[in-house]
Amino acid sequence: MARRRNRLNLPHAIAAIKTVNLNLLSRYHSRGARIGFAMVFAALIANGVLTYLNVRRLHNLTNQEEQSRLVLLELKTLLNTVTDAETGMRGYLITQQPEYLKPYEDAVMRVNDSLARLSELTRENGEQNRRAKNLERQTRLMMDLTREYIAMVDEQAFDTIRSRMRVGRGKMLMDEARGTVLEMEEEEAAQLARRVAQSRVSYLTALVTTLFSTLLGLALAVAGFRFVRREMAIREQAAESLRSANIRLEDRVRERTSEISQANASLRL
Repeated sequence: MARRRNRLNLPHAIAAIKTVNLNLLSRYHSRGARIGFAMVFAALIANGVLTYLNVRRLHNLTNQEEQSRLVLLELKTLLNTVTDAETGMRGYLITQQPEYLKPYEDAVMRVNDSLARLSELTRENGEQNRRAKNLERQTRLMMDLTREYIAMVDEQAFDTIRSRMRVGRGKMLMDEARGTVLEMEEEEAAQLARRVAQSRVSYLTALVTTLFSTLLGLALAVAGFRFVRREMAIREQAAESLRSANIRLEDRVRERTSEISQANASLRL
């Protein structure tokens, strides 16, 4: 009976051995495939991160360049506005005709907005913001002096106007304002040149990094494909070897079973 049970359990044992071997083989090669795909996925993530960082840096530098250009433009606008106010005042002083005050009136409406924009644009630059505040003080003094001259014209106080002009207070304030504007323009132009140079370097860095990461991603993709292909070939080869081993095992089991059957038959005789 014990021999019969052993004989009956042999097919089940063979099937169990096949199942275990196939499971181990599948687990081993599935792990290799996962590693290959993980390499490709990691390369794609790295490429995306590098591209994002470089694009973000270029965006920030572009904004800084635009800010410098706006500061330079606003300085010119402010200086022209103050000049328009002075021109309108002088025209009114000479002609005493109200229509000549139009440039002054327009300048009064624009100057506060121009000063506010300049203060906001230089808010993050301590030195430039300090100069902007100084320029604002000089500008308001010039506008106040211009307003005083216009009031003197209305009062027909021409002798007072001439004596005040001889002192040269208006010219002194204008020269100070022009000097402050010149300092700010030189500083902003230097910053703009640096930012343009940094943008050029960042662009080249972004280009090289993107190209490198793309080539790396392609290389890893090819390597992953070759790895998976090699693993599949090894798996097929191992599976074929396992099938051959199982066939040999089955043949040996049949031979052994036949020998046992013959031995049992001899014992019965």
